[in-house]
Amino acid sequence: MKKVILILIALFLFADPPWTTDVPVSQDPGGGNQNETTIGIFADSLVCGGWNDSRLGAYHVSFAASTDYGATWQETLMFEPSYPSDCDPCIVVNDSGTICYVWLSYNASTMRGDVYVTKSADWGRTWGPSICVTPNTPTTLDDKPWGACDGNNMYVTWRAFYGATGIRFKRSTDWGQTWGSDVVANTGTFIGDYNAIAADRLNIYGLWCDCRSGSSNPDVFSSRRTNDIAIRERKSVSSPKPGLILSFPNPFTNRSTIRILPEDANLHIYQADGRRVEKLDAVGVYFLVLEKGNHSITKKLVKIE
Repeated sequence: MKKVILILIALFLFADPPWTTDVPVSQDPGGGNQNETTIGIFADSLVCGGWNDSRLGAYHVSFAASTDYGATWQETLMFEPSYPSDCDPCIVVNDSGTICYVWLSYNASTMRGDVYVTKSADWGRTWGPSICVTPNTPTTLDDKPWGACDGNNMYVTWRAFYGATGIRFKRSTDWGQTWGSDVVANTGTFIGDYNAIAADRLNIYGLWCDCRSGSSNPDVFSSRRTNDIAIRERKSVSSPKPGLILSFPNPFTNRSTIRILPEDANLHIYQADGRRVEKLDAVGVYFLVLEKGNHSITKKLVKIE
């Protein structure tokens, strides 16, 4: 029996996990085009995507979120009234699950436009006001923006055309509320990408456009597969040693405490994206690993306000 179990575990660890059946994400009932996808993820609870969408004639940007591992999606069409059209979306999700949506709003007749950002603290049900990242640039087209975040810092790059040129960069230290001066990062060629991928400790998600409905009618689709690397890491954790105790209330608050035994054991704290941190500062999902010698125990912690 022991040999059979070892063979099954080996097959499970090293077999290539299959992707799920493609799931339609965009809900366009007509012949509009959907293209240039972006994807974001938070812990094991949220996967969200965005894309260009011309179902109303002019291009705008769409957002969709799933809380059931990509099986079903709730969609929202988004507008910025400062310009007649929108495109080039980018989704960034911070450590507490707040979604930041970056995109270009533009005028196709004058080829002028600016980069905007809006945020949602409830996973896309409602959105805050849009903030212009590139104000006071009336003679430029600030094209193909992309964003990233680290704590309260947020970073945006874009390609400037016409009045100003080159790849530009800006930073916000208050999660997108205000922005510093732009910096020229590069003056070389810039190419946009049109598919997206994101992963957590359990799953890998893909989001893309294809023309299975006709060459002039691309739509957005998604698929998922299990994260075999994460599974392999969890399987390699040794059995807990008797007397190794890691205890805390779940959900966890600032008034809660963590109990560990023995007291000289090493406690490591990881965010949901795998980054190691020193403290449970932000609201969100964490993984706590208590180690002593060759033994360890891992537990999931959810911190709330």
